[in-house]
Amino acid sequence: MNINVIEGNFIKAASNYGEIEQIAKNLTGYLRISVKKDGGFEEGYIFVEGGQKIGYYHIDGMDETTGKKAEELISKMKEQDCMVEVYEYNDNKLNVMKDMFGEIFKIGAPKEEEKTTIKNTDHIYSNNKDYDTVVLNIPEGAPLNMGVSINEYKQYLSGYKLIEVFNKDNNEYKKAYIIYDNNTPILMAYEDNNGVLCGESSKNLAEDLLNNPNSVVDIFDYDINKINILKEYCPKMNLMQNIQTTTENNGEEDEDLNEFMDSLLANNEKKKEEEEHLSKEELMKKLGIRMPDDELIDNYINLISKPTPEELLNLKKDFEEKIHKIISNEENISSYSLDVSVEYDNRYICRCNIEIMPKKKMGFIKKKINILYIIDKINSMIRENILDITPEVNIIIK
Repeated sequence: MNINVIEGNFIKAASNYGEIEQIAKNLTGYLRISVKKDGGFEEGYIFVEGGQKIGYYHIDGMDETTGKKAEELISKMKEQDCMVEVYEYNDNKLNVMKDMFGEIFKIGAPKEEEKTTIKNTDHIYSNNKDYDTVVLNIPEGAPLNMGVSINEYKQYLSGYKLIEVFNKDNNEYKKAYIIYDNNTPILMAYEDNNGVLCGESSKNLAEDLLNNPNSVVDIFDYDINKINILKEYCPKMNLMQNIQTTTENNGEEDEDLNEFMDSLLANNEKKKEEEEHLSKEELMKKLGIRMPDDELIDNYINLISKPTPEELLNLKKDFEEKIHKIISNEENISSYSLDVSVEYDNRYICRCNIEIMPKKKMGFIKKKINILYIIDKINSMIRENILDITPEVNIIIK
């Protein structure tokens, strides 16, 4: 079965299912429920359209279940200590999911065939020699515009951008990843049921997707650090020789490993038997491939998890809006000022400094304001939005 859920726009996270039921009444998207189990996670997905539950998908280890049987398993998960995340879809993404994975949305009587075991491979590929049998790991960018049509995406390509283009054709899922530097594509990969194509060999199929009016495009802000990571781990994605980008490594140019490997393997065709007996380390040394050290891996993890300045700014605006609503609902407050900052130092930190002017009558405070209640309410709101965050709320009565 091997279902890949298309990611939606994150809305909210909660520590139990009851906290998000109100949001789900008007949602088009999905709820992801996670329960810790045997050192991993059991996950359930509830797909919703206009507030109506229309599909279910459950995965536990190597077992995938859909439809009515998945609904029963997810109902049991709701009763446990679980984490619930809410994601929003536009109509295009929901329709793609329906077309690609129709079994999710069959919620009639359960069938024996609905439960399958995933084979111990990430994909099943054909023997087409042009395809690579690898699993793409593209560092995520900051979402800029999701579900854009083919006619609109070009207006967003200034600076560094990652675009993901996906479509379904004859029951086959197709996806392209293209990184732009000021409207110029510099890295590219394409993926379908046959496997992965990178760089120049992916251009024709990726362009076919971009010319298909039924394709959907997601656009992400990107940065030079993520580009350097891709060039380090997947140099075959390069579309141009000697790409000029400003980095902190004194402008070092990436080696064209794709051409080097093709040439090396062609010249050593007679030595295939000998190479089959080489260890992984010996083969990598022979091909001139450097194993990543701990520092490089740590930098990779940090770059993926660390939020961008734009993401921190959006969080700040979101928190300000919600704090304004909390304070404005307190009837004994005459006026107030609010200063919010959001930082990231291995975890999120939200600092809120609030000055409150209470309502007065004949110069005396009309009714005492419950500061602890307001602080607790703001802390709860902040933690509901981000789990790994430290709120620091300070209120002064003037």
